[in-house]
Amino acid sequence: MISRFAIGAVLEFTTALADYPASAGWVLNHRLVLKSGTGAISFSATASGDQHLTSVPAVTTAAWAPGVYTWASWVTKGSDVRDIATGEITLLPNPRTATGSLDLRSEAQIALDAVRAVIRGVANAGQRSYTINGRSLERYSITELLQLEGKLGRDLAREQQAATGRNPRRLVARVARA
Repeated sequence: MISRFAIGAVLEFTTALADYPASAGWVLNHRLVLKSGTGAISFSATASGDQHLTSVPAVTTAAWAPGVYTWASWVTKGSDVRDIATGEITLLPNPRTATGSLDLRSEAQIALDAVRAVIRGVANAGQRSYTINGRSLERYSITELLQLEGKLGRDLAREQQAATGRNPRRLVARVARA
């Protein structure tokens, strides 16, 4: 499952489970439980050959509440239940209907932007007071800030690669002869 999703759009992905193919009658189920507060969301995949196709319409996701959720996936076949995976997903506000301020950046992007602002000396109070590993950015030395910038940059690159399936640092060029 993905790690971030803006509600109000179609949520769609395909999952291949070699040990539990949809064609053999296994059904993939998902449940999201809000980490802070109360609320849960459940949905299931449909068979697409051996794969499991999860597709939740935009009208359904538009009713979901933004927040950080813990998710679990499992398969069922009759009374047989097998756990597949767990994780965390952030449901972001619907950018098509949001009012007021809206920041769709990931935590890694927010932290990297704050570190870079402190390094450049243009950080606002909110950026200077950003806390990473229990320390505010004001309390890092310039050497530590540069190291932290490198780490956060790598974290962000991994996050972007996971979201797009492409390595943002890998450039592929094709040259055609005329």
